[in-house]
Amino acid sequence: MPLKPFVVAIFINLLAFRAEAQEQHSNREFVANLIDKTLAVAGEAQGQAVLTLSELVAQALENNPEIQEAKRKVESVHGKAGQATYLEDPEVNLEAWGIPLNRPLSFRSSNPILVGLRQKLPFFGKRALQSEMAGQEVRMAEEEVRAKEIDIAAKVRSVHAESFMAAKTVEINRELLELMRQLSTTAENLYRVGKAPQQDVFKALLEQTDLLNKLTSAEKEWITAQARLNTLLNRSITMPFRQPEEPVLSPLALQFADLEKLVTEKRPELRALEANINKSEKAVELAERNRKYPDFMVGLQYWVAPDQNPKNMYTPMVSLTIPFSPWTRGRHDYEVQEALAEKQMAQSTLSAMRNMALLEVRENLTKVEAAGKSVSIYRDGLLPQAEQAFQSALAGYRTGTVNFMTLLDAQRTIRDVRMGYYKAVVEYEQGVADLERAVGKKLS
Repeated sequence: MPLKPFVVAIFINLLAFRAEAQEQHSNREFVANLIDKTLAVAGEAQGQAVLTLSELVAQALENNPEIQEAKRKVESVHGKAGQATYLEDPEVNLEAWGIPLNRPLSFRSSNPILVGLRQKLPFFGKRALQSEMAGQEVRMAEEEVRAKEIDIAAKVRSVHAESFMAAKTVEINRELLELMRQLSTTAENLYRVGKAPQQDVFKALLEQTDLLNKLTSAEKEWITAQARLNTLLNRSITMPFRQPEEPVLSPLALQFADLEKLVTEKRPELRALEANINKSEKAVELAERNRKYPDFMVGLQYWVAPDQNPKNMYTPMVSLTIPFSPWTRGRHDYEVQEALAEKQMAQSTLSAMRNMALLEVRENLTKVEAAGKSVSIYRDGLLPQAEQAFQSALAGYRTGTVNFMTLLDAQRTIRDVRMGYYKAVVEYEQGVADLERAVGKKLS
């Protein structure tokens, strides 16, 4: 082979190798810069104060606008209930009799002049029934406040668990990103001494880029979870949090029969519907009284008659309604029919709500039990096994007995196992929150 073409070929190969090395170095620098920027952004919230779950729930119960709205409704219903104990406003009347038509404005010519006072009085027992109905409305409003407080507390607990999951996802991906940066350096060093193919270097770079993408997505979920938590606490939606503490999983000692009893006794929606039934029963009694018994109007008039003797007189007055008249009885019959229908509707609503509550308890209890078993499986079996497999693959790759794909599989496995463990923890925590909402009482 002639010398000149051979030298040219060697020179071209050297140029290609240099270009490839520069491109590889450029790729490494690009990925490294992305990693540094992403890790810096992910660590911005570390200076924020840590709030425990109990503190977050306390703030939500104090500041949440939905709870404040329910409390204002109680005050409104209290005011309405207070009105039921009072009579209607009395009426005062002034009459001037006998004014001549040819002098229509000559009131001094009237004979006599009457001043009267009248008051409407319901039949005995009607006002007491109205007061009892108003009292049941107050009870319903108070149970709605309790239901809203339990609902908001459960939402805070659930969103707190979501934020923990999002923060853990960020943390895991950051750790793996740093680990892949070290593995990339190891792969590059092994490639330089001829113990690993160049493909391992590219695979490491690709894996780092994929982890960067996952980290970006996890940061978005973390920001969204913080915004949801701030909304429940009625704070600025952009106020940051530090990574929440891992939920403490408290085992449930109650069985379904115990929870069923708690639902019947404690769930505020059921208590509110029972109050609504009581109100409907009083409404039926009131409708029956309106159909059978009259209401009264009592009054007293004072007369001044200048042309008569005596000039000063008074007139007592009593009038009453006739509810059983042929032309008004039908209206009262329909009033009774309406009250009976509302009572039956309230009873049906209570039965439906009780069935739904028991179904929620059953579903969430099953969810909590399954999540608890998953947590035990991950903690006692999968996590130590995945960690052992990864450490073995890492040691084997450094000694050249394991290829890079096996190491990547081990790294992905430990990532998936850790994510699965924290997901099971979050599912347990959210299941307990939903169970407390279904029961109407704090369980842990």
